[in-house]
Amino acid sequence: MCYGNADCYDQSDEDSALCYARLTCSADQWKCKDGFDCIEEWRVCDGDAKECRGGSDEDVAVCAQWNCTSGYVKYDDERSCYFGCRIFVEPPAKKG
Repeated sequence: MCYGNADCYDQSDEDSALCYARLTCSADQWKCKDGFDCIEEWRVCDGDAKECRGGSDEDVAVCAQWNCTSGYVKYDDERSCYFGCRIFVEPPAKKG
């Protein structure tokens, strides 16, 4: 039940509402909307691969309201978070 493969003929054992209610995530995790997975909060709206089945961790509506995890900053598009600086400056050349 709620592991991504239907055992029941009508697939009721994989109902997303049922699975979402059963899944418990740790305090530093985010529950995917499909109810099957928990992912680390820093992966939500990271603009990278969709870690949740169905891509709910990169959903435009979710990301528009998402507060980035500590150490991350929202891009100008207001939809994705990046870690630290987004402009990398090359260090000055060493003299000598």
